[in-house]
Amino acid sequence: MIGRPGAVVGLAVSLVTALLTPGPHTPPPAPPPGHPNAPVELRDQRTDFSTTFQHPNGARTVVLSSGPIRARHGAQWTPLDLTLHRDPDGGVRPAAAPYPVWLSGGGATPDAAAVRGPGGANTALAWDTALPAPTLQGSTATYPNARPGANLVVRATRTGFIGYLAPTGQAAATLSADVPLRLRLTGEGAGSELLSSSAPLTGPVGTLADVAVAGRVAASAVAPTRAPFDTTVQNNAPTGVLWADPDLRIGSYDGNTVARSWITWDLGPLHAAPPGQVQQASLRLYSEWAASCPPQGQSQAQPQAWQVWSTPPVGPDTRWGNQPPAEKLWATSTAAKGPAGCGPGWFTLDLTGLVRSWAQSGAATGTVMLRAVDEQNQSSWRRFSSGDGEHVPALGVTIAPATP
Repeated sequence: MIGRPGAVVGLAVSLVTALLTPGPHTPPPAPPPGHPNAPVELRDQRTDFSTTFQHPNGARTVVLSSGPIRARHGAQWTPLDLTLHRDPDGGVRPAAAPYPVWLSGGGATPDAAAVRGPGGANTALAWDTALPAPTLQGSTATYPNARPGANLVVRATRTGFIGYLAPTGQAAATLSADVPLRLRLTGEGAGSELLSSSAPLTGPVGTLADVAVAGRVAASAVAPTRAPFDTTVQNNAPTGVLWADPDLRIGSYDGNTVARSWITWDLGPLHAAPPGQVQQASLRLYSEWAASCPPQGQSQAQPQAWQVWSTPPVGPDTRWGNQPPAEKLWATSTAAKGPAGCGPGWFTLDLTGLVRSWAQSGAATGTVMLRAVDEQNQSSWRRFSSGDGEHVPALGVTIAPATP
């Protein structure tokens, strides 16, 4: 996970070492801690979404994340950890989140989950019956048979939570939600004021989660006002507000539904020191699902290519109907990771040319679009973890020492 210090250090060292390796950029193993070539983090340059390292030769590696990876408490930075645990009061909470997130531990409760924003606004997932005790796995709580024929699933995100019904048995084929999930807002200023206007998302196995999903809703403590920012748009949800989703989706799963995703980076940390030439830049994405990955034991489908394009910036108002145009193609890949047949995992794509152009122009932000090449192919659907998910997208940039 890129949010963990060890993973960030590994990326930083891999980037610099790869500069000395001929051929395609393939990050090698990082030197062990204490190695003379290991970088040193410049802790005074930490932010909630970036980490900067100094190398012995004067080069810097800046790792930009598309979502928060740490939170400041007084003078201390705390790495975020969305792993859920039961507290003595019976509630369920993430180990370390930037905003107070609470999930029901079971029993009679008016809410299944809630998040409180910095201004006191509260967003809750309303629930009118007793809940069973949840099963906890990572950032996800599953309440079995919370409704007839369906489990309630609540997943903590970096700014709030998502909730959905996971139909079981025969109900999974129909994806019906007789009583839709509902968010209850108290106070003003929560990001959920915008999210609550969207119709809940529904999809078969793999499209939104590893199980079938009926009526997914998202809650956020805050509305995004600046980069970094990422979002998805879908043609079957043309007015949907999808920036609080824990995943970025591209391609199609049925030949009709089409999704595309964007990431806008805050490039400020690249300009925080004397300028130097960008030597290497790599985009890291964590793939949670790829339709061309088969279940264990089955043959793999023909790999479907996906691409990274540069585009104008995106923001909270970006929808299917006003998405920015693609400008230039920078990377193409057919690699697939996700279900049991392939296993989830990280991808690394070389974006040196693109990031170098951003740095040379002094751009304040930079935006990439992820999309499938064949958007009508049913095997082109992919889900990557977003800036609200457990595995935050990262852009690692190594900058040569400034010349006198």
